[in-house]
Amino acid sequence: RPKVYVCSCLNGGNCTWEGTFSSIRNVTTMQCNCPPAWEGGFCDTDADGCVSLYCGDESTCYDLPAPLVGAECSCPPGYVHNGTDPKCQDINECQDLSLCSQLC
Repeated sequence: RPKVYVCSCLNGGNCTWEGTFSSIRNVTTMQCNCPPAWEGGFCDTDADGCVSLYCGDESTCYDLPAPLVGAECSCPPGYVHNGTDPKCQDINECQDLSLCSQLC
């Protein structure tokens, strides 16, 4: 009986020559190398970008949906990221009077 190799990688994943052999079916299911946005046995799960991105205590992390890679941090209203520090910084609304909703 010939051996059968099954490659079921999705979303641009590549099969390796390593796999799991089933003697009952005489089939080897190949393992997948997934592109960065995907994970799982068949590259069928969106990789969570928030796992590797610390947004700080005040921020909320939003995973970018695959095929995009990574995540973004979002601050609550009245706060902003300064670009390098994950901690949200309070906006001084009095520096821009169009943003000011209180007495400046």
